[in-house]
Amino acid sequence: MARLILDRVSKSFGDVQVLQDVSIDVRDGEFLAILGPSGCGKTTLLRLIAGFERVTSGEIRIGEKTVSAPNRHVPPEDRQVGIVFQSYALWPHMTVAQNVGYSQRVLGASKDETRKKVAEALGVVGLGGFEDRSPSKLSGGQRQRVALARCLVQSPNLVLLDEPLANLDVHLRASMEDEFSDFHRRSGSTMVYITHDQAEAMAMADRIAVMDRGRLAQLATPAELHDRPATEMIASFIGGGMVLDAEMLASEADGRCVVRLYDADVKARCARRQAPGRLVKLALYPNALSPSADGRSGVACHVTKLTYLGGRFRVEVAPDRAPSTRLFLHVDEVGGIEQGAALRVAVGEGWVIPHAEGLAA
Repeated sequence: MARLILDRVSKSFGDVQVLQDVSIDVRDGEFLAILGPSGCGKTTLLRLIAGFERVTSGEIRIGEKTVSAPNRHVPPEDRQVGIVFQSYALWPHMTVAQNVGYSQRVLGASKDETRKKVAEALGVVGLGGFEDRSPSKLSGGQRQRVALARCLVQSPNLVLLDEPLANLDVHLRASMEDEFSDFHRRSGSTMVYITHDQAEAMAMADRIAVMDRGRLAQLATPAELHDRPATEMIASFIGGGMVLDAEMLASEADGRCVVRLYDADVKARCARRQAPGRLVKLALYPNALSPSADGRSGVACHVTKLTYLGGRFRVEVAPDRAPSTRLFLHVDEVGGIEQGAALRVAVGEGWVIPHAEGLAA
C-alpha cells in the first residue's frame, strides 16, 4: 500500500495544455475514482502516475518518494505500480499461471517462489485451480480477474485501473464491480480507478475526483458529489441532474433557502446565506420531482414524452414559462398522464450550486 500525492500537476503537449494544477491526496489503502467525460485529462493523469509521460510542472509522490517532477522522472518499472488495462493484455499463448507469473520470471524468482505467489494471487481473485487454463477458455470477467492477479503478484505499492470494465457487457460489468470492491477489500491496495461511467465510480469508490477540461472540478465522497455538486458540469454529469435558472427569495444561516423556480417557490439547500433577488443555478434530480398531489401547486408544465423503463415510467415535461427547457421525473403508473397534457410538477429539495455564485466547493 502507498499514499499517492499529486501536487499542482500540469501537463502540456506542445502548445496544448491537457492538465492544469491538479492536486489530489490519495490516502494509503483508499479506492479513488477519477471520473470525467472523454477529453477531460483523466487518462493523461493515469499515464503520468504510471510514469509513461513526464510532468510539465508539479510533483507526483508515491509514499515518501518523488517519482515525477520537471527535473526528476522515475521510470515505470521502478515505481512499483500495477496497471490493469481495459483490454486485459493477456498473452494468448501462455496459460493463466504463466501470464500471472511472468513478472516474477523476468525478475529471476525461483520456480517455487513464483508458483507460491501465483497461487496466492489467483486465490485473492477467486481463480484458484485455473492455473493451467488458456485465456481463450475464460470468460471476459475471468480474463479481467487474471489481469488483476498478474497485477497483484508484483506486490505493487499502488494499483491503477484504466477503464477496466469498458469492454464488458452490462450484466458482466455489474458483477465485476463487486469483484473489484472485493479485490480492494482483500488486498488492501491503494487503488486509482479511471472511468467515464459515473455509476461505476459511485458504486465502488471511497472518494471521486471529477475532472473537467484538464482541471480538478471536485474531490469528494459519492454522497457529497450527488448532494452538493460544486459546478454545473458535476450536477449534470452525476445522476442525470438538471441545472435550472432560479431566483433567491430567502436564505438562512443554516444552509436552507427558498428560491423562485418559474411560477413556484421551492425549498433548497445552499452553501451559505445569500442575498434575496440574486439569480442562482438550482440543481435537481428526477427523484426530487413528482406530480402535484393537489393538481394546483408546483410548476405548471406540459407533458412532452413518456418512456417506459421497466417497472416505471420516465416523464418528460416542458415548463409553461420555459417551453424549450425539459424536466424529467419518474412515476410508477402514468394514470391520466399523457403526451400533450397539462401537468403540475411538485419540486422537492434542490441544491444551489456554489460555483454559480462564485463560492468555494
